[in-house]
Amino acid sequence: MPFAVCLSVNNKSMEFVHPLWETVSQLEHSSSMLSLNYLPHITLVVCDHIDTNALSLTIKHIIKELPTFNIQFSRIRYFDANPNTPLVLWLAPDTGPHTKKLFELQSKVQAKIDPTTCHHHYRSDNWVPHCSLGTDITPANNPLARNFANDYKKSIDIRFDVVDIVEFKPVKVIQRFALGG
Repeated sequence: MPFAVCLSVNNKSMEFVHPLWETVSQLEHSSSMLSLNYLPHITLVVCDHIDTNALSLTIKHIIKELPTFNIQFSRIRYFDANPNTPLVLWLAPDTGPHTKKLFELQSKVQAKIDPTTCHHHYRSDNWVPHCSLGTDITPANNPLARNFANDYKKSIDIRFDVVDIVEFKPVKVIQRFALGG
């Protein structure tokens, strides 16, 4: 099973994401995000195998002075590889100082991991910060999903307060680190 490092939301601001997960799930084969039984998150890195003990020490060191922080989201975007694969809807972070923190955090974590074990899309040069809303949109619903993304006009503020090392699917939290240094 693959492993991931996720910057996650373990506080009241997750209430902003759950209604979006519920709406998007209506466009999916099955509810991809709700079925994870996991927190709203931004995945920093995904690897096929990793020394979780060494990674835990690394994460502790990287986040020891990192406070919780908010990120503003006002756009929904999509990854759309080809017409016969599920479209992925996601919240796009607005640009700003906290978005810079995301890239710095991802880069620091990535620097401590053998890049050949990381999935291509999660290597620093390819990484797109996002909070997934649905990863299994049916091809028949792709036009509806694109319209939903393009018509989205709300702005939400989400407080990120934990970093998790997880194994998935199903999601199993191996270790959780609270921000707040």
